[in-house]
Amino acid sequence: MISATVRQMIKANPNETLAIGIYDDQDRLLQYGDLSFTYTANGELISKCQASACQTFDYDVFGNLRHVILDNGMHIEYIIDGRNRRIGKKINGTLVQGFVFDDQLRIVAELDGSNQVVSRFIYADHINVPEVIEKGGRTYRILHDHLGSPRFVIDTQTGELVQEMQYDAWGNVVFDSNPGFQPFGFAGGLYDSHTKLTRFGARDYDPQVGRWTAKDPILFWGGDPNVLNYAQGDPINLGDFLGFSAADCAKMAYWYTKCAKVAPDCGNRFRNWQKRCASGGIEQDDTCIKKWQDRGPDDALKLCLSHPECQKFLEYAVKCNGWPPVGTEPPPNPPLPSKPKPKYKFPPWFPNIPGKPGPPPPPAH
Repeated sequence: MISATVRQMIKANPNETLAIGIYDDQDRLLQYGDLSFTYTANGELISKCQASACQTFDYDVFGNLRHVILDNGMHIEYIIDGRNRRIGKKINGTLVQGFVFDDQLRIVAELDGSNQVVSRFIYADHINVPEVIEKGGRTYRILHDHLGSPRFVIDTQTGELVQEMQYDAWGNVVFDSNPGFQPFGFAGGLYDSHTKLTRFGARDYDPQVGRWTAKDPILFWGGDPNVLNYAQGDPINLGDFLGFSAADCAKMAYWYTKCAKVAPDCGNRFRNWQKRCASGGIEQDDTCIKKWQDRGPDDALKLCLSHPECQKFLEYAVKCNGWPPVGTEPPPNPPLPSKPKPKYKFPPWFPNIPGKPGPPPPPAH
């Protein structure tokens, strides 16, 4: 027998009706209004039904969504590369779309079913969504909201609005003037107009219920006790670009990999200090906080911070851990809290010193 907890929520319907959400002991959503859900033993969503109309889902051993059968019988198949990136999409066995990646998140080109380039993407400030599209010999500018969701796509030569997208608070696309013109959707994720799911790094997000289709691959390392919860239940203010932590911590993780790539010794130096600070907590270790505020006691760290990637990492490490801004003095003799607040720690699979083997990656579930 499944032990379940019943909660009530307002469903985003025009008539503002109440919908009952029923969850099991693992926070898996079993029923929401007239929708019902079933899961694998690992926690991946395998069916989503509304009366007799059902969608079914299938995953690989790493938890990547590979196959979806829609309620109209359409088969959607995703192609995943060796780095768990979604590089292609098939409909009923026919390849219709492909992607070329620059790194783990940034798509630099969209391909058609014949592997011909359809669009090229140019990035600036955002981690996972471009600013500029080159398509069909023309250049387009993407205007985003604060989360990175594309709102308007404008022809830079004529000023013509070629696409407008609108979303509700949870990321459901409520208006799209030119579906399929570009592949990005809510919070800059990879949007599938057939499944209505949005891909963020490691997982797929279902905005209809505001939840992931699979558990967090790093489990509680993501900082949320509910491993199926998207952006800590706050999709208006937070995002999760990587699929395993909320916005500031995701950005910290992203820029750590960039810092470690351009300056491996610096990445490892930051990692060691981060581990120490996270294990002791800044409330208990004023030496730790002083190091971060002064940006280190030696010239080696100053050299590290000459790299913009490492500066970004430190910026988001401070935000992720809730530390005071760099450059401000800590209060004298900070009191010890009665219940120390746990701090974000690096997952054990983060890179170690180059040349030295690190721990093996965790199993998918």
